[in-house]
Amino acid sequence: MGLSSELVLMQNEHFLSALRVFSIMRRSSIASNDFTFPCLFKASAALHLPFARLQLHSLALKSDLL
Repeated sequence: MGLSSELVLMQNEHFLSALRVFSIMRRSSIASNDFTFPCLFKASAALHLPFARLQLHSLALKSDLL
């Protein structure tokens, strides 16, 4: 699973799967890029997970991707 995996999952509205793939990527030390966080923000919004959005936003800021 690569960085484009979240994008493909988001296009198919597999929001929870996109968040799971991101979690696996983080545990595997796979770096995020400019496409990662917008997809995850959309997934967390679609799933009504405001706390997840805050965590993702924090990660994006720490990664200098926002």
